[in-house]
Amino acid sequence: GQIYRSQDGPRFILGHAINLGFCILGLVAVIILFVSLRLENHRRDRLYGVVSSRNRKISVITTELKKEVVDVCGIGSEEDRRKWGYEHMSEEEIRDLGDKHATWRYIL
Repeated sequence: GQIYRSQDGPRFILGHAINLGFCILGLVAVIILFVSLRLENHRRDRLYGVVSSRNRKISVITTELKKEVVDVCGIGSEEDRRKWGYEHMSEEEIRDLGDKHATWRYIL
């Protein structure tokens, strides 16, 4: 259906009200998402400790480009794997964890 009907002109109060309502709904959704992701980051910091980019000193050689890149998958050292409970997982399984990885944090 149309929200800007000709019979509502020239002020189109109904159309503007519906648009304003959806803008407010979007803003509320953003606030809820921001707060929930921030709480999740704090929860992970409490469980696994604060992760900074300086802690990731591991690098790997890519097979395609033959150049060194920073470990963004968070494979970590043997000590890290034990701390996170990943000692029995392969590097591929750790990479496949994605946002379930212990060092994953949402960028806000």
